[in-house]
Amino acid sequence: MVRLLVPEGEGQLPSLLKPPAQIATQSDLIAAPWRGCVGAAVVTGSLALVGRSRPGVFLKSAAFISAVDLTWTASGIYGRHELNRGVFKMENIQPKPGKLWEQTKQWTSEDMALVGGALGIFMALNPRALPGAYGFSRFFGAAMVGSALNVKTSQSLVFRHSPTLLQLFDQTVTTARQKEYEKLQNDERARASLSRIGKLALWYHSSSLMGVLRSPLQIGGMGGMSGGPIQVGHGGSSGPGGGSLAALKAEMERETVIQIEFKENELEGPDVENGYRAYKDDLKSRDASKVQDWLEQVQALKKQVGAEMQYVWPHLAQREDEFYQHVHEDREKDIIRRELQLLNNMASDLVVRYAALEYHEYDAQKQLQQITQAGSMGTELDVVFQDVTKAYKTPQHPAEDVQMSYHGPRTVTERIRTTWSRQKELLRHLDHSITRVRAFEPEEGTHVAEHVKRLVQDAEMMSRNIEATERLLQWFEEQVRQADEVPQTHYSFFPNALPAGPPPDGPFAIDLSALKKEFLQLQARAHPDLHPQADKKRAEALSARINEAYKTLQNPLLRAQYLLSLRGIEVAEDETAKVDDPELLMEVLEARENIEEAESEEDLVEMRERNEERIAESTEIIDQAFKRDDLDAAKSEAVKLRYWVNIKESIENWEKGVPVVLQH
Repeated sequence: MVRLLVPEGEGQLPSLLKPPAQIATQSDLIAAPWRGCVGAAVVTGSLALVGRSRPGVFLKSAAFISAVDLTWTASGIYGRHELNRGVFKMENIQPKPGKLWEQTKQWTSEDMALVGGALGIFMALNPRALPGAYGFSRFFGAAMVGSALNVKTSQSLVFRHSPTLLQLFDQTVTTARQKEYEKLQNDERARASLSRIGKLALWYHSSSLMGVLRSPLQIGGMGGMSGGPIQVGHGGSSGPGGGSLAALKAEMERETVIQIEFKENELEGPDVENGYRAYKDDLKSRDASKVQDWLEQVQALKKQVGAEMQYVWPHLAQREDEFYQHVHEDREKDIIRRELQLLNNMASDLVVRYAALEYHEYDAQKQLQQITQAGSMGTELDVVFQDVTKAYKTPQHPAEDVQMSYHGPRTVTERIRTTWSRQKELLRHLDHSITRVRAFEPEEGTHVAEHVKRLVQDAEMMSRNIEATERLLQWFEEQVRQADEVPQTHYSFFPNALPAGPPPDGPFAIDLSALKKEFLQLQARAHPDLHPQADKKRAEALSARINEAYKTLQNPLLRAQYLLSLRGIEVAEDETAKVDDPELLMEVLEARENIEEAESEEDLVEMRERNEERIAESTEIIDQAFKRDDLDAAKSEAVKLRYWVNIKESIENWEKGVPVVLQH
């Protein structure tokens, strides 16, 4: 089960949308055998009318026409590939690599084409079948006919998609492609970066002469590089079903759709596909550990959203008060209104996002409960889930969500910044259009003059939107800046792995696997390459702090020294922090001698195991000392632990005949 020729940067451009499930990635390529068969049928029928048809004519014609069609289609795909590279460079986007093939979880049109082609070749192996055709035309023609028939059969019986939706998808991609090519044509730097094939493809798509010449090719079904607009609506039917886009739009406008977007992999969990349960699992094979990991991931996202809501909701209420106290309907009130509209959208998005995550949280808890009830895990998971039948409560922005949000409302700030950038781009296009139209000096009262007036009005409204968005952006950036300035401990970075914080409130011992998991998630979000240029230095500093926190907390010795330093006790750099226990010193010296006298790695195995026991014992003593808030005992044992860690490092770095130097 595969998809073939997955394009470079799929999903990163409007013209490279991922097609609906089971639909071919390169639909022109999969349709080529069918077009070849239709052409062969026309040739065979025409020859039959004049009495010139012979056995094998259909197969030979199908082979020839399909070979030409496939060559043309492949050229078109490669041409679009070169053009997409120019578009990516123009938009300053790093595309994801393309794939010759990609494995899927369900059957695709490509699978049907390959299976049909294989069946055709198998039939051609029978010398009594398919008379009149030999050699290449026999096998290739049979493969094309088998592929065409199998694809058409699967489309009719297996892959049933709404023709209107497929038509809408095709038109969306085609329109976006034309806009990108037009923009590429006007960008000299990006156009100069194109290869010869890319420049030829750009000329093919942008030339008015080629636009006229492409029409017969489109009618004839030679897909390739056509890319012309699909006629829909008032222009007549453009495919099976022939649904009108106007009618589809009117039908969609009868309902209000609230749509939220999650980043890739945020809603990918066990038995979850495209944000919804697929119910393809069973209780016997359900992996409780994976469900538990999914539950923790959802809870972490939910906490983050709740923290963002703490910033947005109060600010929205404050701005609403200012808006209603502003009596006069003037420009200032209009800008505040636009500011509120954007802020309200953000608040609505966060609430819906919170509810969606809460659903997945309850669903994961329910999955764990079902495992327990099935008896496969006993009662050991009873502490994991809550009563999932309790009534839903609207989020009240819990305080712990605010405490974990050390980074401030970054998600909302980034969304507002993106909106602001898009608004400025739209205003730039409007100003450019106004300048171009005014160059014709239209007379007052003409259609062109009225068009200029509407453009000017649109530009003014967009300017107000930009001003309103800038105000919001400044406020939220200030909240992020203030959040960055708040002193934080290393524990503040890991609210999920270390929810209770540092001792004595929380334990000294740490779940290292949970710590590493949250560290990787944090680094993925804080990576400097994912932030705008203006925020890169701040992101680099945050990334360095996260690295330092993780490095310190994962090491028991560094963790103990750090916790003591928070209480004003420096152990790491204190040369006087040594023990006066003669037995301990003798044990340390004996360990050093044993390491020096070792002849091979095998001689160190027993010493390594004994030293790990010492480290575990010291770690447990430090844990108990911090629980009692006994800093003197914790300090004393931390000094001992430093000896055991030094011995561990000496064992790991052992070389035969090299003296051992222990740092005290």
